[in-house]
Amino acid sequence: MLKKDSERRHTLAQFMSDYSEQIIDTWMRGIIASMDSAEVVVTMHMLETLLDGMREFLLKKETKHIQDALDEIRCLLDYDTAKISQVSD
Repeated sequence: MLKKDSERRHTLAQFMSDYSEQIIDTWMRGIIASMDSAEVVVTMHMLETLLDGMREFLLKKETKHIQDALDEIRCLLDYDTAKISQVSD
């Protein structure tokens, strides 16, 4: 049983590393399913960036990493709120 918060964070971050392809694929399938026939603008690279930011946040407890990932995705989507909503919904 994991006792410390740091152990839980490290285990989850390791899981995210070990299963990153499956996590990203599951996210992408969920996005595609939720979009019906609309164009999907989110890419696998964007989801990988998000996952990396989340993993770094877990390991270092600094929101900067996840914020940087979100900022990069917003930039790639030209700050278009309709496009960004595909990631945030």
